[in-house]
Amino acid sequence: MIVQAPAENLRPDEGPGSTQSLGWPVILLAIALIGLCVPVFVDIQPLWHNERGGHCIFILPLCLALAWLRRDLLKGITWKPDPRGLWLLGLGLGMELFSFLFKMAFIEGYSMVPILAGFVLLCFGGSMLSALSFPIAMMIFIVPFPNAVISPISQWISVKSADGSVGAMHILGYPIAQDGNIIHLHGGVEVVVADVCSGFNKLSILFIMSLVYGDMFPISAWRRFALTACALPIAMVSNVMRITIILLVSNYGGVRGLHAIHDWAEIIVVVIAFFLFLGLGTLLGCKRPRFSV
Repeated sequence: MIVQAPAENLRPDEGPGSTQSLGWPVILLAIALIGLCVPVFVDIQPLWHNERGGHCIFILPLCLALAWLRRDLLKGITWKPDPRGLWLLGLGLGMELFSFLFKMAFIEGYSMVPILAGFVLLCFGGSMLSALSFPIAMMIFIVPFPNAVISPISQWISVKSADGSVGAMHILGYPIAQDGNIIHLHGGVEVVVADVCSGFNKLSILFIMSLVYGDMFPISAWRRFALTACALPIAMVSNVMRITIILLVSNYGGVRGLHAIHDWAEIIVVVIAFFLFLGLGTLLGCKRPRFSV
């Protein structure tokens, strides 16, 4: 005798045709992709140790944390595998092969996005991909942008930061001279606003933080855009403040003062930029997170 439970007593994961448990094909595919991705992380790891890529090491833990915050949402999604994920997987694996053949490590890093998206779509369906789209998209920051993109922006920020700090020093009453990104103080002390000190790192970090911050709160699209757009002026203002502090100390302490204040000024101004950003977010309505911790 067969007894069938009433439909209204079935849980969503017990419905007809539902697949809420991992099967061996999914597990084997996941293992194979992990095996393919390990060499990618080996190849891109050197990019994390230069001045412009230090923040990239935190991207994978950040994306995992963003996915974990969506755990309640993911529990209510019925899995509906979609074969269109094969196209995304093929694109990602093709990027991996291309980067391997032409020794372009940054493309290997970018290949993580279509590989992860294709795996989720193929095995779990479009609803799951939609829920995880933001954490997956953030994987694009796992490698720094190519120098061809970074260098013009970095040089522009360098010159504008030097101009702003010199202007601030003039307002404070200090007679200093400027030659491009080289600032001349009395006593023959020169402060060079190099590209690595241009504030591009702060801009990258603030840009990533603006995206994550906007995702954490139930705010409108234009407010999220405003948060992201303000990353550049906040980075510029904080960098001008940093260079001005260095100039003030160097004006009195010479080269010794310059070396003593250099790293401390970076820490102080990053903290200031962080609170400026949080204040802006509060004004834009970022008050109650939409995810439970």
